[in-house]
Amino acid sequence: MPEIQELLQLKDLWDEQEARSLGTNQLALLRYRSNLLGSDLRITNFGGGNTSSKFELPDPFTGKPVRVLAVKGSGGDIGSITESGFAILYLHRLEQLKSLYRGEAYEDEMVRYYPLSAFGDNKVAASIDTPLHAFLPFDHVDHLHPDWAIALAASANGKNKLEEFNRQFGRKIIWLPWQRPGFELAIQLDRAVAENRGAEGIILGGHGLFTWGNTQRECYLNSIGTIDQMGEFVAQRQEKKRTLFGGPVCAPASDRGEIAIKILPTLRGAVSSNRCVIAHYTDHEDALAFANSVWAEELSALGTSCPDHFLRTRVCPMLVPFKPETEDANTLKTRIHDQIAKYRVEYTNYYDSFATNDSPKLRDTNPSVVLIPGLGLFGFGKNKKEARITTEFFINAIHVMAGANALEDGSSTDRLPQARTAEQSKEFTQFHNYVALPRSEAFRIEYWALEEAKLQRMPPEAEFSRKIVLVVGGASGIGREVALQLAKRGAHVVVADYDGAGAEGSAKEAAALSSAAHVAHTRTDLSKAESLANAVNFTIAQFGGVDCVVNTAAIYPVPGGGGELSEA
Repeated sequence: MPEIQELLQLKDLWDEQEARSLGTNQLALLRYRSNLLGSDLRITNFGGGNTSSKFELPDPFTGKPVRVLAVKGSGGDIGSITESGFAILYLHRLEQLKSLYRGEAYEDEMVRYYPLSAFGDNKVAASIDTPLHAFLPFDHVDHLHPDWAIALAASANGKNKLEEFNRQFGRKIIWLPWQRPGFELAIQLDRAVAENRGAEGIILGGHGLFTWGNTQRECYLNSIGTIDQMGEFVAQRQEKKRTLFGGPVCAPASDRGEIAIKILPTLRGAVSSNRCVIAHYTDHEDALAFANSVWAEELSALGTSCPDHFLRTRVCPMLVPFKPETEDANTLKTRIHDQIAKYRVEYTNYYDSFATNDSPKLRDTNPSVVLIPGLGLFGFGKNKKEARITTEFFINAIHVMAGANALEDGSSTDRLPQARTAEQSKEFTQFHNYVALPRSEAFRIEYWALEEAKLQRMPPEAEFSRKIVLVVGGASGIGREVALQLAKRGAHVVVADYDGAGAEGSAKEAAALSSAAHVAHTRTDLSKAESLANAVNFTIAQFGGVDCVVNTAAIYPVPGGGGELSEA
């Protein structure tokens, strides 16, 4: 492996003393390496990518050493994974599966053999990426989704730019065209490494990055060093670009936070037609740069490229046209209803175009990501954490599009490097060097039976998991107990009280029963209409709306004839 002289974008977080404290426990060292890689969203997104190690353990049947593969279990997150989160399998049994493989059309049937290959009493569900790690002839392997690497993977000139990268940094990273994750891709990875002796990593077209090493430390250094160099490669070319995404069509609205609060209940209601969702809003500078740009509409229509991205962001976001300089929140509300109706029709057509008799049922025709010029990015999910992660994923996708834009050099090709054949190349779509997966491939992943099985393994949702409750008088007594009970049952709770410190205390207790992301607190004065309005707006800003108000403060404001609260 090459020695990386200096990191410019990332940091080497490896602590040799901590690593030594783990001794020769390879599973503990794998967990340590994984947590370091997962701590930086530039390296991989939440729940994305996977890591593995091959080592010996005593066979529970014979007591003799046997080679095993430890790999991140299905649905895990490398940033927070513990040793119990890794699937451990007999390596020789996985190798034997090659002789049972009947070809790409039958690759899904191979998954049923993974539980039969489990080592000892390990019951962690093995992911579809298990054979990808098993067949690579290296002891330690990382499969990651760094934005800079995916920018190369999703560029129309990506393969040529990778060759340019290799020349600039003296590397040997090889290119592999798009192939859906699974057994066939594992076979292709094995073949690619055999045909390219001395390879240091692989870029998967339209997907991500594979790196490896002979030791835990070597693998970690190869991963962060390669990603750092790719970051430098992209950054150098971004500096030469005068504009991003074709330049802005509008400036960020100065009152964007206030407008967001005004339209969030409408927007949340629109995307909750199938089932209620929780919102997360961000005016992150990268989200604004994208939403405000000339190319936002075209790039949004293409959607994301990396499979891990669109499993959360759906096949594409919904862009709501808005001119913040001349239009108001009421106009925007009307446009939201217009756009959501259009989006549902288009999504239904997408599903109907590719669904077969064996496809899982259509889950939801609503978007999980909404972009609004001047305001930024809105994400939706079953809870606050999921909504926030969804926005993070789309910001990752924005970085990928920006990177592909930066790599654009005016060159053209008759066949996109993501495609394995000239005929397949026609199915991909591109805009200004950014290449999106064919809709057919996107559907095969979004509605993959194996992904559906993963969803079915998820624990059932709590009783009030998708509900937002404002508890007034929640600092003590009945109000405090109501807040605790609601939190315990999964609700998103805002504790409001004249006693601000008491509200904070109750909120901390409630968060301990659910999640800190699901609970907030604010001071409010029931005798003042403005203070009550502020509490409601605070709740909307936190979670997207208000489903229920519980007033235990023994003070009941009486509305006037028009429904407005007075100061009486």
